[in-house]
Amino acid sequence: HSTIVAKSLLDKYPNESPIVFDYVKLSHHGSKYNISNEFLDTIECHNYIISTNGGKGRTKHPDRETIAKIVSHKNMQESKVQFYFNYPLSDVESRTGKLFKDEELLLFDCHHKNEFTV
Repeated sequence: HSTIVAKSLLDKYPNESPIVFDYVKLSHHGSKYNISNEFLDTIECHNYIISTNGGKGRTKHPDRETIAKIVSHKNMQESKVQFYFNYPLSDVESRTGKLFKDEELLLFDCHHKNEFTV
């Protein structure tokens, strides 16, 4: 859970606040239950990896709330947030339904690749 990760980060890097990361892979396909303001208070990152094909049945990810929480957080205001999907957003949305309104997509950038070079 993100609160456990936040505590571990603060224990490991007690003199850094926020802790700056180049990339963060969102847990559980970008589920709203696996991200917290406590975690976001702990980090600064503008590149997020979301591994999902959109899900199926009742479990569809990512959650809009996760994206909104990240792009609106005070630690992420220095630069435009980038989200990297392993499937095209159109493929994800074919399973989840439309995730974002066109005007919302102006707040962040979405990219997709089947492999990443980090």
